[in-house]
Amino acid sequence: MPPRGRDESPAPVRPTPTGAVARFFPVLDWLPRYQKGWLRFDLVAGLTAAAVVTPQAMAYATIAGLPVQVGLYVALVPCSSTPCWVARGA
Repeated sequence: MPPRGRDESPAPVRPTPTGAVARFFPVLDWLPRYQKGWLRFDLVAGLTAAAVVTPQAMAYATIAGLPVQVGLYVALVPCSSTPCWVARGA
């Protein structure tokens, strides 16, 4: 039985955007090739990062004398925008 995970056979190649749009939004390049089998691992990684970043951001906001809600906002923005700006590794 072959190993499971990210080493599965690649998805069919679809045309991807080129030029300035793909350069500024890498998600447009890798999203069409995203495999459903990766979703579980990516969700676990995202939840793990959120479990660490959220309390840390709340603590930093408190130390800075800001309301705790500011820490929540600070933790939310990068987590929601990073997939649009980071190129997915092969």
